[in-house]
Amino acid sequence: MATAYDDVPYANLPFSQTRPAVLATVATLHGLDAPDPRAARVLELGCGAGANLAGIAAAHPGVSAVGVDLAPTAIAVARATSAAAELANVRFEVGDVSALTGGQLGEFDYVIVHGLYAWVEAPLRDAVLAAVHSHLAAEGVAYVSYTAHPGGHLRRMLREMAEFHARGTDGRLPRAERARGLFALLDRLGESEGPSFYAGVLGDEVHALATAPDSMLVHDLLGDTYAPVWFKDFAAAAARHGMEYLGDAEPEASREPPWSPAVAAFVEDGAGEDRVARAWNSAISRSIRRRCPPGCAV
Repeated sequence: MATAYDDVPYANLPFSQTRPAVLATVATLHGLDAPDPRAARVLELGCGAGANLAGIAAAHPGVSAVGVDLAPTAIAVARATSAAAELANVRFEVGDVSALTGGQLGEFDYVIVHGLYAWVEAPLRDAVLAAVHSHLAAEGVAYVSYTAHPGGHLRRMLREMAEFHARGTDGRLPRAERARGLFALLDRLGESEGPSFYAGVLGDEVHALATAPDSMLVHDLLGDTYAPVWFKDFAAAAARHGMEYLGDAEPEASREPPWSPAVAAFVEDGAGEDRVARAWNSAISRSIRRRCPPGCAV
């Protein structure tokens, strides 16, 4: 079945924060005994054209990796890449995440889901977490990225503006070009003498979209579904599937900011030892781990 990603291929890039060594570091810093990333079983759901997973397999010959994506053309590229690099420890399959909620692919130490959760409808978001849990080993670690609120509200506003500006335009790429024209204009409003809300509050967002590649506008911004979530809601959804919040996938982002005593007291009063409450709006990428069995110390 052809998908939008077959029509407009997404950028085929590695993502350093998804590497098992990084996730193992996060787990170790939180007192867990993480699986050895050099000999781990790794699954990537929504792997695209495979550069991320192929890089992991190439870096660690002892890894056993599987990548799944709904786009046949992306999987064809991934297979060609791994064959050209003679990577015998990774395989790529065309598959629907919603059909993988029963652990059909086996057990894995690390499960990666990058750029999928916030861009699908609610039933599929639920299926994503079910698929993660069903494939995750008892002491495994999962990486799930998504667009988070409150920043997601700003990006949603720009999405709605772009949708109106591109109204009546047929085709994914022509719509993206119309949107880019709008963002380029907003990006230059700051050059005028008057104050600009878009150059101030939304300056970074507008500039990023004005200079974004076609695939980002087509899939990330103007895709059929764009559903940013509050971190507390994501953590609750993970808990419903037997998983719990571990930490930010970028360890440096977990450091407590240099708050003033007044701010520190406010946070302490509002969150206490509740790690989810402390982190509820602090990051986009989070890692989660399978819930411990009874008696397991976390």
